[in-house]
Amino acid sequence: MSKNVVLLGIVLLLATGFGVATTNVDPQTPKVKQEIVTAQKPDEAPVTFDALKKQLPKIVSNWCATINLKEPKMRITRRTSSENAKITFVAKSEFTETEFIFTLHLRFYGGVWTVMRWEAGGDNFGQDKFSGYMPRLALTIDESQGK
Repeated sequence: MSKNVVLLGIVLLLATGFGVATTNVDPQTPKVKQEIVTAQKPDEAPVTFDALKKQLPKIVSNWCATINLKEPKMRITRRTSSENAKITFVAKSEFTETEFIFTLHLRFYGGVWTVMRWEAGGDNFGQDKFSGYMPRLALTIDESQGK
């Protein structure tokens, strides 16, 4: 196989995105035949996000109990684009009536949603108060998808 044929195969692979490009040399003629097969999968993001949305109340409630927060309420659970989502919930301190707001930003990649970043705060508290706890919540959400 010549360098040109291999190079053509690489260019075709890059040009087709996630498709698979194959290049076959026809033994009868010196011309190169090109076959491009694009792997079309149904969009898994909505299905997996709906499954995650069903699990979130329990995940959030368990997490809140471990850090002395009560009455967690899911406020926003929506996809913001085909591969991004936003989750916002509120919870109150067990010791005061301070309400805290938590926002997690997720990205869909490789068949699963994963937490990319988060924000947390309340009336008199900034994100630093929860910086040690948020990674545990992110990990629990990531692990809940079984992959």
